[in-house]
Amino acid sequence: MKIKRLIAVLMTTIMLFGSIFVNLSLAAEPVEGLMGEVHLSLDKTTASIGDIITATLHIKGFDVVAGYQANIKYDPQVLQPVYLDETPYDIGSAVEIIIACT
Repeated sequence: MKIKRLIAVLMTTIMLFGSIFVNLSLAAEPVEGLMGEVHLSLDKTTASIGDIITATLHIKGFDVVAGYQANIKYDPQVLQPVYLDETPYDIGSAVEIIIACT
């Protein structure tokens, strides 16, 4: 029983250290003078009831983007997310994404 426990602890330790070093080795080396940018812009800063405000996430200055997550907090009593065809999101809605490369 003690040997099984020792092997389990040893294997867990090896996996933890192994994943740390793999993650460090996969990190991109920074290039001097280059810095990527990520920002969110809105097409208007004021709106009336029924108006649609379009939020655009701009990503530039990266050779490769493996993924990005943006969380937007809003008051659901004031704003409601909608799809491009203006159908409202519900609890199970998937995010609609349009990618434009320039």
